[in-house]
Amino acid sequence: MSEPPDLVALTQHSMRATNERDFDAAMAVFAEDAFFDVSEPGVGRFEGVAAVRRYLEDWIGSYERQVFRNWDGVDLGGGLVFVVAELDAQPAGSDASVRERWAFTVRWDGGAIVGVTAAQDIECARNAAADAAGTVGENAQVVIDGYARYNGGERVPALDYWHEDAEFHASSADPDSAVHSGIEAVRAQFKTWEEAYPDLRVEPLEVREGTDGRVFAWVRFVGHGANSGIPIDMQLAHVHTLRDGRATRLAEYTDRAEGLSAAGIDR
Repeated sequence: MSEPPDLVALTQHSMRATNERDFDAAMAVFAEDAFFDVSEPGVGRFEGVAAVRRYLEDWIGSYERQVFRNWDGVDLGGGLVFVVAELDAQPAGSDASVRERWAFTVRWDGGAIVGVTAAQDIECARNAAADAAGTVGENAQVVIDGYARYNGGERVPALDYWHEDAEFHASSADPDSAVHSGIEAVRAQFKTWEEAYPDLRVEPLEVREGTDGRVFAWVRFVGHGANSGIPIDMQLAHVHTLRDGRATRLAEYTDRAEGLSAAGIDR
């Protein structure tokens, strides 16, 4: 029996071709009746491979140079691939630069891309893609909502998400590695992050249900130092343990495989 196609790799290949403005190669994997939906940022929806190609040529052609960086993709199952990437570009005829983060939900069928939905609200797009794939369990949704609340400005851990005796286990690779026990200790730890990186965002790139109330999340930390302005951009694993819909434990792992194992997930 042949191995199933690696849809993440195939998606990346098409995006790489778009970066290089090789539209023949980029469009080679699109079905004739494919669509490209950019309605969320107000651009519109393009039906049919010819219309999709014209849109991509116009979009990319509006830049003197462009590249999609920090590319992260995950196969959600059911033919869906979710991608987050950062557009770094210079508009044609301008010295200005553009830095935008985009989410792409890519639907595959029969070895071809049949649709792409592009959006700039990353978390809403991620939730919609996971819902479409039917991959979000009850505990995973609680965790996803928790990240959305944090990124939306709820910086103080609340008891409607955390148990009062909850624990936060900082990564063993962290110079300040420690176990913070109890809600007040967890709040104090969160406060140190906010003081160091006031604009910190914790973006879940992948969320999977584990066993025994555990949820694995591969997350991206982005922000800028409070005093230096130096950007932070790093990824690590969070393993949440939930009981009765609230967190009893959150542990960090710098190694993805270790985090999956800790969540009871067989890779």
